Amino acid sequence: MGRGAGQKRRGGAAALRPARRPAGRRPLTERERQIAGLVSEGLKNREIADRLYVTQKTVEMHLSRIFAKLGVSNRVGVARALYATSVKPG
Repeated sequence: MGRGAGQKRRGGAAALRPARRPAGRRPLTERERQIAGLVSEGLKNREIADRLYVTQKTVEMHLSRIFAKLGVSNRVGVARALYATSVKPG
């Protein structure tokens, strides 16, 4: 039997993937926190990669996930988000 108009195929890799959570809702992993901290110190991707003994592409991948999780679009946003969560009212 064929599929009619509007019927979608079920199965495949897409069916196995968990639903995505809204951006900014998932906590950062330990490595993402480490990279976010180095970003907030002003280090460039190459400097972070050298310090952590990973490739620059790995740093870029982590940063894209950090941006999505924090709901920011740049490195300044990462630094602001880290500062906002680390400042405790007196």
